[in-house]
This record gives sequence, structure tokens and C-alpha cells, in this order.
Amino acid sequence: MSSNLPTLIGLGLVLATGLAMSWALFRRKKWRAVGKLTKMYIYPIKSGRYKEIDEADCTPVGLSFNVGNGKLPLRDRVFVVYNSETMVFLCGKFNTKMLQMDVEPKDDKTLILSYPGKENIEITLPEKRDDKMITLWDKEKVRVDDCGEDAARWVSEAVGGKDCEFRLGYFPLNEGWRRDISYRKLEFQVFKSLSNKYTGAFSDMASYNYVNEASVEELNTRLTNGNKTKALNFRPNFVIEGPKAYEEDSWRWIKIGDAVFERFRPCTRCIFVTIDSDTGEKNKNNEPLSTLRKYRTMKMLGEDRIEPHIPVFGQFAGLCQGGKVRRGDIVYVSD
Repeated sequence: MSSNLPTLIGLGLVLATGLAMSWALFRRKKWRAVGKLTKMYIYPIKSGRYKEIDEADCTPVGLSFNVGNGKLPLRDRVFVVYNSETMVFLCGKFNTKMLQMDVEPKDDKTLILSYPGKENIEITLPEKRDDKMITLWDKEKVRVDDCGEDAARWVSEAVGGKDCEFRLGYFPLNEGWRRDISYRKLEFQVFKSLSNKYTGAFSDMASYNYVNEASVEELNTRLTNGNKTKALNFRPNFVIEGPKAYEEDSWRWIKIGDAVFERFRPCTRCIFVTIDSDTGEKNKNNEPLSTLRKYRTMKMLGEDRIEPHIPVFGQFAGLCQGGKVRRGDIVYVSD
């Protein structure tokens, strides 16, 4: 017993320090309740079919949903379809068929890919490191582990490509590898809290994205000719109900359930928000993007150095303290 005492004491100190830091993070901020979490979404395949979930674990690279029964958990945007020649990812805004591609775990080793009208296929996660690099946006190169020839043939057929023109990649979660976006030098100067540690798997810049339901409703009052949008078309992880419209622009720290997040950047929007997440149909009037350009661009919100004329809706956030979140959790903020 005596020979193990130093080790036990050391472990105790580490645990106590971790708990003290977590408690200090909560206690040193003046939290105020602003609403509640009403919807939560996860997108296992980047640009793929969404899943509405009731609870999840918040990890540094995004939401993780435990399906249960010993099956593999579903994680946010850990799969990506990419072009085998250009090594550039395939986005749903260029190929809306991506929005119908889905994945479900079968057991602790196997997943099932599905697409309407197409026979399902079973895949297993890659067991070896590929060291392949694909391009997400601009100059950013991201590592992928390839899911094999059968998966490549299947996804190519699903999205209308040639034989194995497109391939399915997986984010190497087990190695603790993180994306490097430090090439965005100006953004690091403008958005002081921007950090590599806040990047997700294959998500756009951030591991978490949230929208305010009241902001969606206010936007809908501006849309004409029968055009309407919904929170899901902005592909958020969290939909929050209760705050006034656009109140979320001013938040710095957010606490939901056991998790604490830092908002670090407004989310700029592209034509993807004009595509219905359920039907894959593009709005013929280019809404809500056209209307957002009239009153919510980066420049209109006070920032003319980064994408000044790009519409903004929703916010990017990074994880400061992991934990479980559930639908109905009270949302607290600290400014």
C-alpha cells in the first residue's frame, strides 16, 4: 500500500485540480438564463442527411450520439465524400443528392450507408492510416482515412458520378489529430478567440454551430412571395428558443447542460441555405440569402475586414468544457 501511495496521491491531485478548474470556470462567470435547447442535430456525413437527437456528448471535435446496444456512436461530420482526382470534398450546395445520403451503425464495427431507391451497403471503419489529404476550403488540407473501393463505388453511384469518381473518407478520431487553420492569419487577428482547438472534424471551421429560433422567425417576416425558411436549413447543431432575435450576436460564453462553449465568430452563409434540408430543392428566389444580404452582412454587423459583403446567420462556437447536453436543457450565457 505504501509503495502505491505517491501514485494515488498524484492521481488524486490531478482529479482535484481538474474539478477545481471546472468549478472555477463556472463560478467566475455571472451566468444568466436566456432560453432552452429545443432541437439538436447531428450530421454524420458532411453535407449528408441530418439526424435530430435528444441528447449527446460534447467532445472537442463535435457532438457524439450514443445509439446504444453496444453500437458505434454517431459523430458529427466525421465522414466526407471527396473527388478521387481533385482531392476536394463534395459539398451539398454543388450536388444536392448529398443531402439524402445517410449512415446508421449496425454494431460495434459496422455501419450501414443508405440512399433513397438504392440498396444499402455495409462498411467498416478504416483500420490503417492512409495519410491522404483532401482540400476542404481555400488552402486547408485535412487528413482522411479512406473507406475502401466498395464504399467509393457506392457513393459515386448515389451522387451520380462515374465509377469510383468519388470516395468516402473518415476523420482519424483515434489519433487526437486536429485541423490547422492558422493560415487564416487575418481571421486570427480579427476574431481573437479563433483557435485550432475549436475546429471540428470535417465541419466548417467550428466544432459547434447554433441558431436562435427567434432570429429565424424574424427573418421569415422579411421574406415575401410565400418564401419561408427554417432553422434546419442553416444546418446548426443547436437551436435555442427564448432569446430575442439576434441576441445571440453578443454572447461570449454559453453553458448548456454540462458543457461550456465560447462563441468566437459569426457564421457567414452561402447558397447552401437556399436548399431545403428535407427535399433537396433549391429556392427559386435564392431565399433566404437574398434577403439576408439586405440587412445582415459582415460589414453591416461592423466587420469590414473579413468577407464584408457575405450574409451572416448563426454563430460558431468551440468547446471549453465537455459534457452531456439534452433537449430541454436551460441555456445560460455570460458576457
